[in-house]
Amino acid sequence: MDRELYEALETIHGDRRQWVYLSTVGKNGEPHVAPMFMDFDETACYFSLTGHRKKVNLRRDPRACVAISQPFRSTAHVMIWGRMAMHDEPEYHPFWRAMVTKWMGPEGKTVPRDRPLAWEQTSLGIFTPYRWRIFGLAS
Repeated sequence: MDRELYEALETIHGDRRQWVYLSTVGKNGEPHVAPMFMDFDETACYFSLTGHRKKVNLRRDPRACVAISQPFRSTAHVMIWGRMAMHDEPEYHPFWRAMVTKWMGPEGKTVPRDRPLAWEQTSLGIFTPYRWRIFGLAS
């Protein structure tokens, strides 16, 4: 991931606990937008993908866009365009579990963390940016 983008994400989404908005391309070209949790590192952005519509859209067309903004009274935001790869393989489960625990806390009961990743349930989404816009963040 580009250093400028990584630093902007650290500034606007450093705690990784606020919602971001993920948009996928629907069957007829219309956008499908959903609030999501997102993690990231120096390589990519990561999502826990559970919604059927998002996954069907991404299987057909891996292009997606993520929008992240500062809460309240700020125009600061980051928009990222990229491609999402979905993974259900067992070797991705420990990474996914750690990511969800970070979001929900060790006692969070919302997401069953021991279920396997599977197309029919949850997949790990690895989002690779190819373009972005950073606005209103102090450098």
